[in-house]
Amino acid sequence: MGKIKGHAALIGANVIWGLYAPLCKDLLNAQIIPPLILAGIKTAGAALLFWVLWAVFRIVKPSHTISKEHIEKKDYLKILNASLMIIAANQIFITLGLKYASPVDGTVLCGITPFFTLILGVVFLKQKAGLIKNLGAILGFAGMLLFVFGSDVNTAMHVSNPVLGDTLFVLSQVCGAIYLVFSGDILGKYSSFTLMKWMFLISAVIMLPLYVPDVMALDWTLLSTDMWIELGYIITFATFLAFLLLPVGQKQVSPTTVAMYNYLQPVVTATYAVIFGLAQLSMQTIVATALIFVGVWIVNRDNK
Repeated sequence: MGKIKGHAALIGANVIWGLYAPLCKDLLNAQIIPPLILAGIKTAGAALLFWVLWAVFRIVKPSHTISKEHIEKKDYLKILNASLMIIAANQIFITLGLKYASPVDGTVLCGITPFFTLILGVVFLKQKAGLIKNLGAILGFAGMLLFVFGSDVNTAMHVSNPVLGDTLFVLSQVCGAIYLVFSGDILGKYSSFTLMKWMFLISAVIMLPLYVPDVMALDWTLLSTDMWIELGYIITFATFLAFLLLPVGQKQVSPTTVAMYNYLQPVVTATYAVIFGLAQLSMQTIVATALIFVGVWIVNRDNK
């Protein structure tokens, strides 16, 4: 039963994230909510939901780990650094990237974190990669470069600067890799909920100067019903619920299986985006995606 629960959670999280990119792209295409404001809103919204859920647990289940767990003082700086990398910088780069590039590019390139994790682990932690994993990284980087430098401007799809957009996606994954490599001790020390609760709150506070002044001046009456639904989905599902589901899956299945489920995201993104005219697939996109998928599989294949 636990395995089934884990697989269901991973499927749910990756389908949610797969729909996030095209919905976010569509919302940004309306040019009512700028990327930095959207990044700030979804971070603050998710922080609010995490703390509301924590308050509910404090009332309903005061003895639960979620209710009682606290961050030790010596870990405050580590939590701050983790917040900057995996939430603040990551969310800003991804949202900005979606303004300029295709949502399909965004979802595929957001799967290259293992390559940068491998490199950082070798350079800073003196980990040994081996020939096979190096080959996987090379294939993945070839696919990444094909995306970044091979995509064309497409005004009909609102792809105005794919090189800039794809580069921002890559930077978001560099931040994710830094988080994984240098935050390993706190990842194993605290529950995922406690970490997310604090990291989203810290990130929302850090990002305040970027979005609060413009949020106050934004004409919210310009948002249509569809836009409100998209915004609600981005905050509630893609930035809150998915982060609750992922740890459930990670506890029940192997890291390799978790990584393999990431392949669902670009499939969902591509299907939705192509059907609704938010992106188009070319042979180059397919080849680049295949290179990244094979590279990720090779890099993760020894993780049992």
